[in-house]
Amino acid sequence: MPWNAASNASREDGKSAFPLWQRHHNLHLETSYFQVHQGLSCIANRFGTGRLLFGTGLPARAPGPPLTQLRYDVLADAERAGIGGDNLRHLLGLAHSPISSFPHSSCTDLPDHPILDVHVHLGTWFSTYVNAGGADGLIRSMDRLRIQAMALIAFDSIAADMRGGNDRVAAAMREYPGRFLGYATVDPNEPKAMTKELQHCFDKLGFHAIKFHCDTHGVPADHDNYRPALEYADERGLPVLIHGAITERMLQTYPRAQFLSAHVGGWDGRFPHYAVSLAKRHPNIHLELCSSIVFNGAMEKLVEEAGSDRIVHGSDAPLMDPGYQLGRVLAAKLPAADKKKILYDNAARLFRLGSNLGT
Repeated sequence: MPWNAASNASREDGKSAFPLWQRHHNLHLETSYFQVHQGLSCIANRFGTGRLLFGTGLPARAPGPPLTQLRYDVLADAERAGIGGDNLRHLLGLAHSPISSFPHSSCTDLPDHPILDVHVHLGTWFSTYVNAGGADGLIRSMDRLRIQAMALIAFDSIAADMRGGNDRVAAAMREYPGRFLGYATVDPNEPKAMTKELQHCFDKLGFHAIKFHCDTHGVPADHDNYRPALEYADERGLPVLIHGAITERMLQTYPRAQFLSAHVGGWDGRFPHYAVSLAKRHPNIHLELCSSIVFNGAMEKLVEEAGSDRIVHGSDAPLMDPGYQLGRVLAAKLPAADKKKILYDNAARLFRLGSNLGT
């Protein structure tokens, strides 16, 4: 029997795995941490699904994300059944299962209410394999997952092209009216251009929120260079999604601004999280979920600590698959009312969405 290797892969492993798969047919990929956007169908189109083996990472990782990804990626039923178990049965010399699809009702069922995703990027990123990162590719995922709207941040704008990236977001909003909401990304390295850019985005382009990416721009969120944007958000009560540390001083100085702390979904619940602690004391900070790591039981712990009114759903697509990310909420042991707040109500309130989405 030939030797077969199984590799656990993240969204970045396409750079090294794709050449290996082309040369070695005995290399398999175990999917528990595989989060490439529409990644299972991407592999199916390039290499077939015969070398994909389903995994969850239990008990450390939550099973809901990989289950949701498998259920809702664009695959034929036979491909889904192969990844879900038949490929491994073949390797082990076992008979195939007669079950070829998910049960009628499962923990991965999509809700009847709309879904809003408040953390999505547009385009490609220099250090990571990104599949289907344009507006068309995102719409395919949205339609399959019944996501009513995604709030967009251009990759270009969190790098070195604030105006160009924001304009590309505006173009996607025009192409798909009501499906995309706009983040105006501001670059603190251009503080003199910040107010003019915000006026351009909100007064002319109809944007909805502001984005700080403190890591890529190399400036902490409480730096004075961000003050024009914080004042602008406070005057208008706008959401501000921050990749970086939010301080108590910011929350107190700008009480009408609605701060979204990015990537809190990676918290494992064992140690205090600064944003969770702030949410207990300040009504204008909210916890956004996207994270490459989804610890088992962490979603329930987050709701227990912060309350479902303070959490919004985000996926970080196309860096991560939106189905995988959605699974952390769908499969959590939470009341349906709490899930609805996280997946829709809280974001609709913060983004001031009326009966016509995007207004």
